[in-house]
Amino acid sequence: MIERNAFHGLIRRGAALFALTAPVLAGCGADAQDGAGTMSTTLGVKESILFVVEAERTPAAGVNQFRLVLQDAMTSEPISGAAVDVHAVMRSMGHDSATSSIEEIGDGAYSVESLFFSMPGLWEVRYRASREATTDEAAFMYEIP
Repeated sequence: MIERNAFHGLIRRGAALFALTAPVLAGCGADAQDGAGTMSTTLGVKESILFVVEAERTPAAGVNQFRLVLQDAMTSEPISGAAVDVHAVMRSMGHDSATSSIEEIGDGAYSVESLFFSMPGLWEVRYRASREATTDEAAFMYEIP
């Protein structure tokens, strides 16, 4: 019985993830062709929040803006009113970057302004979101030219 319940949980999560990512992947095709922003989607480490991150433009050294969308992993409902922290780190050099502002813009979307990549290289951007009893986190990697 436990195996069956676990299997059904995986099916529900997979269906929710597919339902959320299929339109995202279809919508980012035009962006990928013209060099405008990049979009990435990942399930948080606790599998309770789906993180969708879109860069305003291809991330580069200097100031960057991102749009973060948070969705409940099981219901696909947007997560509004969350406390969101963003931290960027370049592990190889020990550099990190602070974000000047994170503003909720509605329907589970948040604007991440002025994320600064000080130099070219591989940067990890970590997102942590908390609302009520739910906290989850995810990381995205960007190779900065």
